Amino acid sequence: MKTKKFIRLELGNEAYENLDKMISQINQEKSYCKISRSSLVSYCINSFFKNLFDKEKSVIINSHFDSKRFVKNALNNLSNDSDIESFLQDTLKQVASSKPRKQRKRGISNITPE
Repeated sequence: MKTKKFIRLELGNEAYENLDKMISQINQEKSYCKISRSSLVSYCINSFFKNLFDKEKSVIINSHFDSKRFVKNALNNLSNDSDIESFLQDTLKQVASSKPRKQRKRGISNITPE
């Protein structure tokens, strides 16, 4: 028997509409299928993790970059004898290079934070 974990997910409008479209298409094409939103989301997460997560991880990280959290963590790691000016310049360069970039043209990476 499979154990289940219950969590509550908040989906953006587009994700919710896409979930409904997938359920509708499955039910229309194969009327003998019985699939719930929960089981389809679970399937999609497992499939994505096995097949695409390693390839898409950097895109996900970049699209959810939090510059304030980055700077706070950097400040916490700053030693008392550090040169604050060079530290701020280096941190600014890192923040600028970590900003979300335009979506890739190849692959599935149309991932945007909700």
